[in-house]
Amino acid sequence: MIFRIILLLAVSLGLAQPGYCPPQTHWDAMRKLIIQKEVGLNSGQNKSFAKGFKSGTASLPAPERETAYPYDSALAVLGTGLYLQMPLEDCGQLAANVFAAVLAGAPAEEAEDLAEYGLVVKPGKILEAANALKDFKNSPVKPRVYNEFILHSVEYNWRQGLLPVLCRGLVYAVERGLDDEKAVLAMMVDVDQGKRDADEIVLRMVSTLRQLYPKSWRPLSSAERKLKHLRQEQEKQKKELRRTVKTKPTPSPKLKKKIQRQEKIVSRQRQSNYKKRTSRRLQQEEKIVQKAQARSAKKRRSKSTPFAALKTAVTKWLGVPYKFGGEDKRGIDCSAFTRAVYRDLDIELPRNSRRQARVGRKVERTKLQAGDLVFFDMKFRGRISHVGVYVGEGKFAHASCSKGVTRSNFSGSYYQKRFVKARRIL
Repeated sequence: MIFRIILLLAVSLGLAQPGYCPPQTHWDAMRKLIIQKEVGLNSGQNKSFAKGFKSGTASLPAPERETAYPYDSALAVLGTGLYLQMPLEDCGQLAANVFAAVLAGAPAEEAEDLAEYGLVVKPGKILEAANALKDFKNSPVKPRVYNEFILHSVEYNWRQGLLPVLCRGLVYAVERGLDDEKAVLAMMVDVDQGKRDADEIVLRMVSTLRQLYPKSWRPLSSAERKLKHLRQEQEKQKKELRRTVKTKPTPSPKLKKKIQRQEKIVSRQRQSNYKKRTSRRLQQEEKIVQKAQARSAKKRRSKSTPFAALKTAVTKWLGVPYKFGGEDKRGIDCSAFTRAVYRDLDIELPRNSRRQARVGRKVERTKLQAGDLVFFDMKFRGRISHVGVYVGEGKFAHASCSKGVTRSNFSGSYYQKRFVKARRIL
C-alpha cells in the first residue's frame, strides 16, 4: 500500500512515468480512435459498426502491451464504408477482417484499398489479394486489368493459394511480351471451370498464347535458360534414382549448389530489371506532371479558360458507375475521371490522385473557381484518397463510390471535414 502511494506521488510530480496499459478489447481502442478523429458517427451508427467489429475481432487475442496494432487501417475501412454507404455492421466486419489481415502481415495500404470493392471477405483472402495488389503495382500489368483480375478472384471466392500463383504467372507472361488482358481471360476461364491446379492453369495460358501470338513472345535470358536446364537435369537425376534406389532420391549436392548459385544470379537480374522498370515508370510519371504543369500555365496565360468545354467534359461522364481501377464508361474511379475530364481540355494528368495533387498551383477553399481540382482524405489517414473537379455554385463533380459520377455539395459538412487541398489547373 505504501509503495502504491509513493508511486502515485512520483507520477503526479513527474518523477516517474506510468507504464502503457493496453485496452481491454480491440473495440475499446477503436472507439477511442473514432472519437479522437471526430468521425461523426451517431449512437445508432456507432452501435452497428461496433457489433460488426466486435464479431470480427472476437477470435483474435486480447491486446498486448508490446504489440503495435493496425487500428488506423480499420479506421480507413470505416471511412471507405461511410463513403460507399455500406451497412455499418458489414463495414465493421470488413474493418475487422482488414485489421486481422494487416496484423498477419498484409501490406496496409493495399489492404485498405481493397475495401473499395465493398465486399466482406475473410482475412486470409484479404492477405492474398493485398500482396497480389502490391506486386501488380510494380509490374508491367495495366491497373485496369489487374484490378479486374483481383476483384474477380474475390467475388468468385477462389480457393486459398490460387491467386498468388496466378499473379506470378500473369506478371511472368506480360514480362515475356504476352498481352495481359488475354492472359487474364484465359486463366479466369480455367479457374471458373475448376478442372486444373494453379501451375497447370499458368502453363496452359502461356502455351496457348505463345501458339496464337508467336511474334509477341520474348525468350528467356541466358541466365534463366541455364537455370531451367539445371532444374531439368535435377529432375532427371531424381527419376533415375527412383528407378534404381528404393530410398528417397537425393540428387547430386554439386548440382544443388549450382542451382542455388544460378537462382541468385537470376534473382539479381530480376531485381535489376524491376528497379529499371520502376525508375522508368517514375520518370514517365514525372514527365506527365511537368507537362501538365506547363500546359496549365499556358492555359492560364491565354486568359481563355474553357468553362463551356469543362462543363461538356464533365456532363458526358455523369451517371457512369464507380469501379475501383476502372477507366472507361463501364466503370471509372475518381482519379481516372478527373484525368478523362482534363484530357478533353488537352491536359494530361497523372493516373494517381496524390500525383495529381502536385499539378497546377495551390488555391484556398474560399477562392475556388470552376475547373479546380479538390482533394479529400476519405480514410482518416492524413493522406489524399479522393479527388473531384469543382464546377462552381458550391458543387463539385467526382466518381462517387455509391452513386457513380455525380455532382455533390462541396460545402456540406461531410466533404468539408475531409477536405485536404485544392489545385488550380486552368
